[in-house]
Amino acid sequence: MHNMIRVVSGNREMCITQLQPHAKWIAVWKNLHETPVPDTSRAAWYKVIHDIIPTNVRLHKIRLTPTDSCRNCGKKYTIEQRIVDCGEGVQMWTWTKKQIAQILKTDPSNIPESWITCPQFTLWPPQRNRAVLWLLTNITTFRTQSQSNLTLQDFLEFLKRTSWKLHQTARRSAKVGDILATLDFDNI
Repeated sequence: MHNMIRVVSGNREMCITQLQPHAKWIAVWKNLHETPVPDTSRAAWYKVIHDIIPTNVRLHKIRLTPTDSCRNCGKKYTIEQRIVDCGEGVQMWTWTKKQIAQILKTDPSNIPESWITCPQFTLWPPQRNRAVLWLLTNITTFRTQSQSNLTLQDFLEFLKRTSWKLHQTARRSAKVGDILATLDFDNI
């Protein structure tokens, strides 16, 4: 039956693969699947990656909001803007980039914003890859919550809790090793 439906409707691709045809979607979905986070966080990141969060840009396009601007900062309200630019998002993204750069032993300017919405990288060893994915998933989950007045300190507390939960799981060393122990949750 499934094959019959595909024949009738054509072999259509997912909308997101049509919007970003140059992305390595196999790597993106593999990274999404391998991220060592709870299912709720993975689902939040899935929504960001697949661009299914109702932002003002999308809602304005279908005439459900009068403007495509963010009500907090006035910039065009996209998912990247919500995570990285709005409110204390700048400070949170800067801190996250510094931590990722520390894990990768590189400069924070080498960490692109596009990793949030299209994590198509593969890092070696796998524990390093999953640690970077863990950070990206958690900033995405935290910044897409409904509260817009959350601070960098709130974000660091959130990361401490999620890190502790990950530390309590079996096979933590196989997932991220001791890489997350190098994160600096106290130095803002």
